[in-house]
Amino acid sequence: MENTALLWIMTALLGIMTAFLATDFIRIWAQSPIKRTDGSSGHSAPAESRTRSHRTGKKSRAHMGEKAVSNLDTGKHPAGIDLMSKPRPVFAAKLPPDGRVLHLLPPTKATADRFVEIGGLMQKLSRGRLELKEMEELFALAAMALNNNREGVACTASFVAERCSTNDVIDILTGYMNWLSKQVYSKN
Repeated sequence: MENTALLWIMTALLGIMTAFLATDFIRIWAQSPIKRTDGSSGHSAPAESRTRSHRTGKKSRAHMGEKAVSNLDTGKHPAGIDLMSKPRPVFAAKLPPDGRVLHLLPPTKATADRFVEIGGLMQKLSRGRLELKEMEELFALAAMALNNNREGVACTASFVAERCSTNDVIDILTGYMNWLSKQVYSKN
């Protein structure tokens, strides 16, 4: 009986530590500028035509009025910082079965908040106690990470399930999270 209580306490503490580390990771990631350490610009090859404009750096003025466009052109409201031209680090993920490479970007805060769930799911998986619903959640989290790519390829849980095995998904998530950790804790 004491071992069971101790196991529950340790599990609860591990969950709290995971939540704390994830929150700390997100806070540090949001505050620190991320720079490439390998000397490359962080930009990938030219994207396909269906690439989303906010990921390519191409400015779309279709949603702006005439006055807003003229203010941009004349410099009446210059930007304090141009985030569109800032080089972004990328994580290259080669997907089975055809070897398609997706260049993954760092997650937004909303996406990173969901990554807290990965630690708990990985623990359950290592103990062999992952249920079908949780397995689907693991594929959904992998799809969320893969969906944030430079190429603008839409990745859904079914897309990931068709292309990747469970081991592939675990490798993708582990590699991506390790890469993010290195980006956050690098000196640059």
